[in-house]
Amino acid sequence: MSTLGIERVVLTGLTGLRNRGVEALVRPTILAMSARLPGASVILATTTPDYDRRRLADLQVVCVRSASLVASRAGLARRMVRRFGLRGGPAEPCATQTGRELFGPTTLVIALGGDLFTSDHGIASLRQQAALLQVALDTGSQVCLLGQSIGPFASQAHMEVFRNVATRCRRIVVREERSLTYAVRDVGLPSENVVRGADPSYLLEPQGDAEAMLRYYGIDPDAPIVGVAPSQNLGYWTGLAYEDHLRALVAATEEALVAFGAQVLLVPHVQDVYENTDDREIATNILRSRRYDRRLRCASGDHTAGEYKAMLSRCELVVAERMHAAMAGLSSARPTITVRYSAKGADLPVDLLGREMVAGHDLVVSGEELADARRLTAAMRHAWAHRVAICDGLSSALPQAVLRAERSYDMVVDSLRAVTLRGTT
Repeated sequence: MSTLGIERVVLTGLTGLRNRGVEALVRPTILAMSARLPGASVILATTTPDYDRRRLADLQVVCVRSASLVASRAGLARRMVRRFGLRGGPAEPCATQTGRELFGPTTLVIALGGDLFTSDHGIASLRQQAALLQVALDTGSQVCLLGQSIGPFASQAHMEVFRNVATRCRRIVVREERSLTYAVRDVGLPSENVVRGADPSYLLEPQGDAEAMLRYYGIDPDAPIVGVAPSQNLGYWTGLAYEDHLRALVAATEEALVAFGAQVLLVPHVQDVYENTDDREIATNILRSRRYDRRLRCASGDHTAGEYKAMLSRCELVVAERMHAAMAGLSSARPTITVRYSAKGADLPVDLLGREMVAGHDLVVSGEELADARRLTAAMRHAWAHRVAICDGLSSALPQAVLRAERSYDMVVDSLRAVTLRGTT
């Protein structure tokens, strides 16, 4: 047990590490909390526990299936009716046996995930995330939100789902200024309970030999490289037709190959098992459309988030449709164009560089705008021409962002310390 009375830290709000964005959040968090709460075990609630256990074998972490922690009383009630004709209780979540073993007064639950509490993913997703935290709170667990973007909410009902759990959380650490303002002013949370930190992925260390990996894929690390991280399901979030999306990405690769004289590295940052979420599919379609041009390569191996970051750090320009592929570029001080599908796609670059620089250098393009392929290539031309100035701006801004990311964990632990002090007075 740690000196603050915490026996275990449970990380929630995540899918699994086949999404390298999840890994970019999880790995720094495990390291940070293990250092700050020595003696406490770390448990990762994930949809892919077996895969994640192998991926995190170098760390002291236990992986459990997210669905094993919480059940619905409505489901229990239906089973009681079928078996015994008995009516169950209200349709509210409850802890499973595993949940009862993990949750409790000596447990700290940290909700990661980045954009869990928004209407972007629909009310069902919002309720699911809130239900797990409600169960943890009801068992007496200490609950904190970390590295979150809050809102926007499409309705008062959506906002209430979040507010009902947020008001009971020990601390809410948001990752950008917009969320801080929104949580306090619009949601009405106490200002002393909501603090601004930064995205945990700023602390993700590059892994592996970038030069060796690039050469393996046929990329010359001494020549200019443009990194492109496509999203197979961008159209799901934006309504963009797949054909228009593919056309825009093919045009982007042609701009890099022909106009810039660069090589192109495709980075499939999400290689998930769910339908339409494996970025290798659209990456392969780009290769087909370019007739397998040898200057265009796909880093399709089962790479870690740190390995992808190492490769992207060698790029002259990064174009990213996945948020944490964009963060890999930005946190490596590489000029990065973020193709956004939600508020976070603009919020994080703006929070790092400032609105004037992001707008002035056209560093955020909305997914809907890709219906006209010229929109993305125009942004690329501007970023390419001004890449030295963008690099300088990133290099100046990053030390403060990294410091805020480190302090995010301190603010979580400080909230526990406050509880311990109150308990001894």
